[in-house]
Amino acid sequence: MTKCPDCGRATLRTVNEPQTRSVAGRTFMAFLPTSKCSGRGCGASYYDGAVGIRFDLAIAAELVRLGASEGEAFKHMRKAVGLKNTDMADLLDVDAVTLSRWETGKHPVPRAELATLGAIVAEAVLGSKATLDRLRKLQKPSARSRRPVRLELAAGR
Repeated sequence: MTKCPDCGRATLRTVNEPQTRSVAGRTFMAFLPTSKCSGRGCGASYYDGAVGIRFDLAIAAELVRLGASEGEAFKHMRKAVGLKNTDMADLLDVDAVTLSRWETGKHPVPRAELATLGAIVAEAVLGSKATLDRLRKLQKPSARSRRPVRLELAAGR
């Protein structure tokens, strides 16, 4: 993007601007690389969607670290890892209505489900999907094979 989408005249320059989000009574702030219009009187700012996604994931990771258990925090964490309400409900083997009640604060989120989502968030920060993959495998267990499974053991472990 070279010209400002708002005024159409000025060029955009990259600056780091503070962005804030509030989740479950906590406010999070980070300086995000932003394209800012240099035109007089315009001053419009834009940041790349991937930057926003990383910001939301960083917030989710901090919520996990803080031990946040509110429904709003659970919802933010779920969305930060890109899971729909129905997908998360299926992975946790609960009804979507139950998950909605947790997220709206009508019922407390059980610790096991908080811990599971926390593991998913922590792994997402590292670029892993191990817990998600295990949960998906549990949804559709593979057929048993009569052949033995060969394991390779590393020395010293």
